[in-house]
Amino acid sequence: MKKLLIPFFVFCNICVLAQQKKLDSLLTVNANYNKEDSIKVVYLIRIFGQYTHLDNLNKVKEYSDKAIAIAKKLNQTYSLSYVYERLGLCYHGKAIYIQAIEAYKNGIAVAKNRNDKDAVAGFYLNLSALYGSIPDYNKSLEALQIALALYTELGDTDNLSSCYMNMGDIYNSVNNPVLAVTYINKALVIFKKFENGLHYGTAIAYKGIAYSYKISSDKDLASLHINPTERYNQCLSYLDSALKIAESAESANALIGPINKDIAAVYEMMENNTMALNYYKAALKTTPPESKEDYGNLLYAVGNFYYNTNDFSLSKNYLQKSLAIAKETGLLLLQKNSLEKLSAVFQKTKQYDSALIFYQQAIAIKDTIFNADKENEITRKQLQLDFSVKENDYKLAQQVSDGKLKQQELQIGFDKKIKIFLAFAMALTLIIGGLIFYDRRKTKKLNTVINEQKTELEKLGNVKDKIFSVVSHDMRAPVNSLISFIHILEEGNIPQQKLAMYSKELKQSLTHTSALMNNLLNWAASQMEGFKQVKEKLNVSVVVTEVTNSLQHHWQQKNISIVNNITQNIYIQADVNMTAAILRNLLSNAIKFSFKGAVVTITAEQDAGGCTILIQDKGTGMQPEQLAVFNSNNQQQTESKRGTANEKGTGLGLMLCKTFTQQMGGKITAHNNGEGSTFKILLPIT
Repeated sequence: MKKLLIPFFVFCNICVLAQQKKLDSLLTVNANYNKEDSIKVVYLIRIFGQYTHLDNLNKVKEYSDKAIAIAKKLNQTYSLSYVYERLGLCYHGKAIYIQAIEAYKNGIAVAKNRNDKDAVAGFYLNLSALYGSIPDYNKSLEALQIALALYTELGDTDNLSSCYMNMGDIYNSVNNPVLAVTYINKALVIFKKFENGLHYGTAIAYKGIAYSYKISSDKDLASLHINPTERYNQCLSYLDSALKIAESAESANALIGPINKDIAAVYEMMENNTMALNYYKAALKTTPPESKEDYGNLLYAVGNFYYNTNDFSLSKNYLQKSLAIAKETGLLLLQKNSLEKLSAVFQKTKQYDSALIFYQQAIAIKDTIFNADKENEITRKQLQLDFSVKENDYKLAQQVSDGKLKQQELQIGFDKKIKIFLAFAMALTLIIGGLIFYDRRKTKKLNTVINEQKTELEKLGNVKDKIFSVVSHDMRAPVNSLISFIHILEEGNIPQQKLAMYSKELKQSLTHTSALMNNLLNWAASQMEGFKQVKEKLNVSVVVTEVTNSLQHHWQQKNISIVNNITQNIYIQADVNMTAAILRNLLSNAIKFSFKGAVVTITAEQDAGGCTILIQDKGTGMQPEQLAVFNSNNQQQTESKRGTANEKGTGLGLMLCKTFTQQMGGKITAHNNGEGSTFKILLPIT
């Protein structure tokens, strides 16, 4: 046996060295990090976790206290509950149950304070597992019921599976394997959904079902639809499946030793001592001593095996080791079992004094366990007594009340009349209040309608004022020019050169007036809801080509080139007339402010957000204040400037473009590109 244990101890030394190296690295990082924040708390948690692996409990307390102090100072309840969770798990894993319970309960208080139901449920789930190890099944079930209720409320099926698994373990421990299998199967259904079934939970569920079958009576097996003759084959089948998962899934590696122990126990029950010993040896190799509860139970099982095979020397050796771990960790059941078996070993070897001493110690442990049960029973009786006292108090109070009943009947009659009067008055008040409320609501609706009509009239008035302003200011001059030109023609004798000059100026003036009229009428119609858009699928390149052809005279007159770079496969969903008006005004604007011989470029891009049309010119650009007005959300007219050939502007064109674009669900912006202006129109494609 010594030869078998040497490689394991070498492995343990290597693990210790690796843990120490990791700890040294963490201590260095922590020393160099001087801020007291949540990151510092995480470093401290990792440090006391490493000290747990190295069994240095003084350092565990030192660094956990530091983490708790910083978390409290920062008032970070999440960090504080996380510290308590990790600290509880550290003590729990080392079977230091008093400190673990304290950490879990502190964590519950913090989590409840911030109403973190998930964290509260997690602490109760851990407490349930801890109480089951002691064992204190009443407290274990109580904690488990709280966790189960919270996880059910949260809809957390993952953690519900852990609750079901713990319930199965408890029912196995109290020798109710039928209920145990019921709950373990509930957990198994959930576990199989993770990692294709290769999961820690699946392995431990298989292990639990095997144990249930092992301890079942023939009647229990019949309830579980298992033939008693197949009991051990069923156990081995489940344990074999569990072992395969434990060996292949990293998350389940810690189960390899306990599963080997369970397989050995089954073979021992089958009286196949050779196979039993092989698996006990495998369990000793694969169960780390740091897992004190598992390791202590394994040592007891091996000691019991050697007792049954009459190797009392080895039996005593393993039983004494299991007893030491049981005393260290406070595992009462393991202490009792180890003491009883040691007493039996000394009796077999005719060392009756030692046998009696160990038997007395076992009886004392039994009394301790019994006294705990007795204390629970006393508590239940005290609760029953409290209820009886309260019930007697209630009956006495009822008898006293009967003496006052007649006096109260008269008072009740008077109170009834008062209540009827008050009810009538309240009903009348509610009716009057309802009428007042209805009248005020009706008045409010009328005021809303009047305000809407007022707003609409103001809007129409603004449109009218704008039309009058433009007509009086911009249209009077061209008409007067036309009248003057007709007078000159009537007088005759006009030189041909002057006639050509007058005609050219008059043509420009009337062209400007025509554009002004179109923009004015279109804008007025859009403001007065007289311009109804009809959206359809439009080929952007075709619309641009038609607009540029209609403006050919203007851009050719200034020797300007219009470059249409839009491909044929770009489409938008828009009104054709509104789109043409937008493009016509923007191209006219680009021609107007471009220098002779310049180039105006039109491009388009399409993506999921819509179609973006860019019109770029090489001209004078726009003033910052003009850009600010145009790019704002307000429908505000920009100030008109003369073009590079002294062309007049209407001031309505850009405002019309903005109005039409917004009505079609698009957006228009402008900016200076360094050589001129760029207008960007975004229109929907669906």
